[in-house]
Order: sequence, then C-alpha cells, then structure tokens
Amino acid sequence: MKCAIPRAGLLLLAFLSLGGAGGCSLFSAKPSIPSAPEFAPSAAFDTAWSSDIGSAGVYAFTPASSGISMFVAANNGAIARLDAGRETWRINTKAKLSAGVGVGGGRLVVGSEEGDVLAYDLDGKPLWQAKVSSEIIAAPVANDKLVLVRTTDNRIHALNASDGKRRWVFQRSAPPLVMRNAGSILLTDSVAYAGFAGGKLVAIDLANGGPNWEATIAFPRGATELERVADVAGEPVSAARSICAVAYQGRIGCADQQSGAVAWARNMSSANGLAVDGRTLFFSDEAGNIFALDATTGATLWRQDKLAGRSPSRPAVISRGVVVVDGEGVVYLLSSSDGNLLAADRGGRLAAPPLAVEGAIVLQEASGRVRALTAK
Repeated sequence: MKCAIPRAGLLLLAFLSLGGAGGCSLFSAKPSIPSAPEFAPSAAFDTAWSSDIGSAGVYAFTPASSGISMFVAANNGAIARLDAGRETWRINTKAKLSAGVGVGGGRLVVGSEEGDVLAYDLDGKPLWQAKVSSEIIAAPVANDKLVLVRTTDNRIHALNASDGKRRWVFQRSAPPLVMRNAGSILLTDSVAYAGFAGGKLVAIDLANGGPNWEATIAFPRGATELERVADVAGEPVSAARSICAVAYQGRIGCADQQSGAVAWARNMSSANGLAVDGRTLFFSDEAGNIFALDATTGATLWRQDKLAGRSPSRPAVISRGVVVVDGEGVVYLLSSSDGNLLAADRGGRLAAPPLAVEGAIVLQEASGRVRALTAK
C-alpha cells in the first residue's frame, strides 16, 4: 500500500513506495512475501526495447506518450525522448524532479521537490517555468489551454499552457492524516476530475476552478486517525457515462458524470487506483487480489487471488489481457475474461504503475530502466 503523511507534527510513516509496488510500516521488520505462483503459461512476453533514464528515488515517475514517442524523467533532473525505444534527445533540467511526465497540447511538463513546474516542447526546448505552493508528486496533466498541477498540500493549480501564469487554484481541507498519493487528475475538454482525502470525488470546472459537483465514494471509519484514512487512490477513470474511483480503507464506486450522483458503491479497498476497459473496471485490493467489476452495476466479474500478499500494482489493459506488476517486479499477464494467469516476466521494482501504449506495456523501474513488453 502507499504511505500516509501525518500533518501538524504527527509521526511520519515510513515512505517505501509509490505506484503500488511496496508498502508502509511502523516497524523495521519486513513482512514475509508469499512465493510467486506457479502456473502453466499459455502466452509469453517479448521485450520490444529497453533504455535507461536514471533512478526515480522515492518518487513515482510515469512515462508519457505522444504518437510513437515516449517521454521519461528521473529524480536527478534528466528528461529524455524515446522514439521506438531509441533515445533521440536528453536534457538536464538541473532540478530535483519529483513528478512527471505530463504530455498534452504539444508540450511536456514535469514537477520538482521544491514546487517548480517546468514546461518544454516535444523537442526538449524550454518553454516556461512556474512556482506552485509545495512539492509535486503526481504527474501534471495538460491540454492546449491549461496545465494542471497537484501539490502535496491538497491543492490543484491551473496554469496557462502558453506561459505558465496562474489561472486558478482549487483546494479542499484535509484531515490530520492523509495518504502520500501520487494519483493524478482525469482531464476532459471542460472538466477535471480528482479524488481527495475522506473519500471525496470532485468535478472541477476548467473555466474558473469551481466545483461542478462533489460525490462521496467512501466514508472515514474507525477510532484512530490511521483507521480513518479513506483517501481516493490514483486518478479517477471514465466508464459507462460515469466517473469511477476507489479509496484506501474505503469503497469503490461510480458517480454520474454530469450530476455526481453515486450510482453504486462497494466496500472494497485499494491504494493503487483503477484501470478501465469499456465497461469493465480492474483493480488490486489491499490483500493483493485482482478484481474485474462491471462498471454499470459494480458486480464482480472475476477475482484472481494467486497474487495475494505480493502487492500487485494498478492494472493496465492491452489487447491480450490485463497486466499487473508485483512488489518484487514480476510482470503478469491475466486473461481479461476470467482472470487466469497467462504469462510472467521478471523485472525490477516499479517506479509507477505499468502504462499501456499502442498494444505494449511500458514499465519504468525504480532503478531507472525503462522497457516495453509485448505479449503473444
């Protein structure tokens, strides 16, 4: 699971991982991890290409794509463009980067530990630099008008895409203990959807930063602040004319895209977020079970429990099935129809959840290796 950040001088929990490949602990002893499951593979992974960008450190760096190009970044300040796996340029931002890469509107955007937002064109030419209120750990999102940046002080900053000047800031109050959540924002033409502490899902008007609606996906429960953490994990997804999200120690549910009315919700917890394919939602729960749910009704379509205890990541969907990566870096392909394990490939611990791009899976490992896998 992901770690929580106490506020107001409370004890800081150990921050071990972002992207669902690790966990939190108040103790030095590591919990035992079950052995990888044995199964008869009926498919295989091939490595399409491999490159290296540099260590992610403790942050979640997410590759981004534009056409055949991939853009990757590292904590040491490096950004690179990979075309079909071949590095075409690399720059040094001279900043300690903590989030990226966001691509949209013909530009790429990254964020730093100090709250710096850096924008470049797709050839690596600097466009502008802006300052926001605090550390950035979620990849910015962008279109041709705005760049949205989420900061760890519970704010979303909207900047002009052309020059980085501030347009508006959206903020919600937060409870004393919150997740250190690298979840980003779902951006549409006129609305941004984001999850917050306390199980809240909000639709934000891009014109002025005001809320169109607020839905409650999960309710904090428990006697202690730690038990009451019920934050929306990852970014929301769009499915069946609804916006869906899942909360840690909370529920999974979908709200009407226009009104925010909650269509359904179930008591299921995840710290990793959701993937969607048509009308099917995929996620891994706290215990490490992989689920497929009907996005219209919330009904369980299948459950795969063979990765229980191995901290599988947020899933990604390709034509051959559903891909997850466990806490030891093993990549699994599951059947999207019944959840059966089809293939496995050993790699390194991830810096962020797997990314589906043009039928391939792109993995950025914490060590800095970036590779693309195809399944056959």
